[in-house]
Amino acid sequence: MHDIERLSEGEARLIEALAERSSSQRILARAAGLSLGMTNILIKRLVKKGLIKVVTLNGRTLSYMLTPRGFAEKVKRTYEYITVSIRFIDRVRSNILSIVAALPEGSPLYIAGPGELAQLAAETLRESGRVFEQVNTVADLEGKTGVCLVCLPEMPVPIPPGLILKSIVA
Repeated sequence: MHDIERLSEGEARLIEALAERSSSQRILARAAGLSLGMTNILIKRLVKKGLIKVVTLNGRTLSYMLTPRGFAEKVKRTYEYITVSIRFIDRVRSNILSIVAALPEGSPLYIAGPGELAQLAAETLRESGRVFEQVNTVADLEGKTGVCLVCLPEMPVPIPPGLILKSIVA
């Protein structure tokens, strides 16, 4: 199968919605978070690319389905997403282990932040046998010393004295 041009964000969302269910334009628009007019334009483009087909259910009702080529594109996009995600996770784990390896033995270590990055940091540290304390924010570490792995969207300001902050995604 020859490679098709990159899909726009809207086209990709329609492919995702169609992978879940064949449906009417109105339902697809809602599922993809697009206006009905934009959905109509994108459906025509995807039909032209051979990624979806129009099925007439009765004289007035149309339904839209992924073609085998459309399904292959969905699988390809999923594979690319998973591959990029795995590389990111490996890079973050490597960063964490590098930071920890550079610390003097017994240095206090903290993880600041909620969510998946903090969970990944905690799992990596547990696997390495490193003792740490997990907190929600850097402010929770007021008065403590040591190194804090920051699992937040941005570095906090001000930094509490005696604390060294390290971003795990840098």
